Amino acid sequence: MSASGYFIGTLIQALWILNNPHYVPHNWHASLIGLGYLMVAVTFNSLLARHLPMIEAILVVCHIIGIVIMIPLWALSPLGEGGSPLVDFYNPNGWASNGVATLVGSVGPISTLIGFDCSVHMGMFDPFKFSATFSYIFSI
Repeated sequence: MSASGYFIGTLIQALWILNNPHYVPHNWHASLIGLGYLMVAVTFNSLLARHLPMIEAILVVCHIIGIVIMIPLWALSPLGEGGSPLVDFYNPNGWASNGVATLVGSVGPISTLIGFDCSVHMGMFDPFKFSATFSYIFSI
């Protein structure tokens, strides 16, 4: 949960940097935004949990509207080369190489797949539930 809060904070800070040229970013700004996100999430999950079905229904409607909008955009968009997502790299920040840029960009997606949550989900397939316990203990 703390990693998701930090990523939310850095994403909001990145959007602020892109849209406000006079903003001077500091590391503690992202941490403060992440803590605010975590406080809202904990407050909602503990005090407003009875409203969760209504929120989920609203989000389902938003997903359906998004799908209805995205299908024409996808169907009418210009075609690209089939291999371009696999061989074309985008390095706008000027990292030393495309490999370094790829590794830096993969930190966020990879970090969501590690930690105690990963060991819990892997333990669902363990018939003895023995390895998940130790994976959880050692990942903390």
